[in-house]
Order: sequence, then C-alpha cells, then structure tokens
Amino acid sequence: NFIVPDATKIDEYLFDTIQHENAIKLKASTFVGRREMLEETFAHTQSDGASHTLVLHGDPGCGKSGLLAAVSQKVIQEKDREDFVFVHAVDSCPGSNLLEKFLRRLHVNLRAYRRRMGEFNVSSDPPESITDLKQEHHSFIKSTGEMYPSNRFVIIVDAVNQFHESLGAWEMWWLIRDEGVPNVRFIIS
Repeated sequence: NFIVPDATKIDEYLFDTIQHENAIKLKASTFVGRREMLEETFAHTQSDGASHTLVLHGDPGCGKSGLLAAVSQKVIQEKDREDFVFVHAVDSCPGSNLLEKFLRRLHVNLRAYRRRMGEFNVSSDPPESITDLKQEHHSFIKSTGEMYPSNRFVIIVDAVNQFHESLGAWEMWWLIRDEGVPNVRFIIS
C-alpha cells in the first residue's frame, strides 16, 4: 500500500511528503503492543491542555519511531476532514535532515491548507529568504490555529536528534511554546 510517485509530474514538496508518509507506513507496520502508550500519545493530539509539545525519548532502538509512526497513522486515519496533520521523518528522504527544508515543506503545506479553506490572499509560497521564514514561523502557525479554532493542527517529527545542527535546529526554537493556541500540537522524538 505504498505510493510510488512519478517524480517528473509532481513538485518537490509533494514528492517529499509522499516519501515521509511511506516511511511512516513502513515503521507503523512493524509496531506491536504498547497500546496504552499509543492511546496516551494519541490523546495528546486531541487535548486542549496547556502543553503544545510532547517529547518521546529513550534509548536507541527502544521503539520511539515505531510508536510515533503508529500514532501518526492513527491521527491521519481519525482526523476530521478540516484538521491538518503534518508528518516529518528525519532521514526518510534526501534533505529531510535539514531544518530549512522541514520548515519550507511545513509552510507550503500550511499555506495550501489555508487556501483550501478559502483564504486566497495567502501566498502559496513561503518567504524566499530563510531569515524571513524564521521570523514568520511562529506567528504564521499561531495565526493559522487562531483562524480555525475548532480544527486540530498536529505536527509530528521523528528523530529530531538527526537534524543537521544548522539554523540552531537542536535549540528547538521552531517548536511552539506553551502560550497561545490550544489546537496546535507537536509530537517529537
């Protein structure tokens, strides 16, 4: 049940999205047991609690990626039509370990979502310069969540430790802090 895209007929962001989703499907197919953990992690995506970010951590090989993949699949399967789900599996495709590529793909997808919701004044392309993209990042995610308060925005990132250190990726500045919009959720491992 994996998608094999013809790369000559789709843009790079859609091609990358397909590769990320295929990586998640593959990892989720080997996930077994740990139902309670799965349900608790999934519950974070549905909550309106104070914490925007859930961090899965543990020793290498303990099953973080498998759990995150299973949660991703559950979120995608159970989402409402107007919810937004974004999955990024670092090292699942070329360039996926670069924070800039992650941010651009996230913003392209958020912009496409907003345009589907009828906001035709939103540009389909994120700012060209990385400086402008960084400056816009938090406010754009927050404004999107505020504009659609009954919709869920779930952003799942697997293997953040494998991001290249450029742009201060390991400082986690790109995560939404615990203020503002209750319908935006990050899950990272």
